[in-house]
Amino acid sequence: SLTTGESSAITGENATLRVRPGFTNEGSLAFSSGVNRVFGDVVNGNNERVIVSGDALVTFFDDYANSFSGITQVSANATAVFFGFSGNAPAGTGTIFQEADLRPGQSPGAFTFGGDMHLGGGARTEIEIAGTTAGEEFDIVSIDGQLSLGGMLDVVLIDDGTGSTFSPGLGDTFEILSAGAGISGAFASISLPGLGSLLEWNVLQNAESVVAAVVAALEGDYNGDGTVDASDYKVWRDTLGST
Repeated sequence: SLTTGESSAITGENATLRVRPGFTNEGSLAFSSGVNRVFGDVVNGNNERVIVSGDALVTFFDDYANSFSGITQVSANATAVFFGFSGNAPAGTGTIFQEADLRPGQSPGAFTFGGDMHLGGGARTEIEIAGTTAGEEFDIVSIDGQLSLGGMLDVVLIDDGTGSTFSPGLGDTFEILSAGAGISGAFASISLPGLGSLLEWNVLQNAESVVAAVVAALEGDYNGDGTVDASDYKVWRDTLGST
């Protein structure tokens, strides 16, 4: 294994870096141009930098972990391919491809990127939900550019901070993905956690967002009590035109 020392740097152009079982960056790792390959797990430490710039294409073939204050920069005209990514999103306005597990944020957190992102057929996007506040209590992936969907969406409920697994209620909505320049494609499969017997998930893909909502399992049961009656009509009437 390899650990860069503080303030040290490794730079590459048309380079191959092989480090088994892994690499801990405590300085800087930079690729300026050409086709570059990195084999071995990469951990980008706090306040450290991994830079993909120029017209560089860099493929990280093993797990890549970006720490809370680590800076992973994918600049304009540069491309990074990840076969497993966790932690804070890259900075920059380049292009990233996610081809395996994507675990955004810091359990949970916000994954915000200024460029385009593509989720490949082998990607598994894991969204953790511990409450109803985006970026703090549930994961959100927010892309300024274009987002193309593929692979699997895996939504999981986690500890809400009280020692208990969070339990969503009727009407709770979670905007889990957004893209300023639009969303294309679709997830090949979606895995959702169980809810109460009268509730179910509705995952809606819009032009610029993907929203997971908790709805009544019985159509027309707007108050979630298991029956459709006059009280549901009142809820429908009073909320007509809203989501």
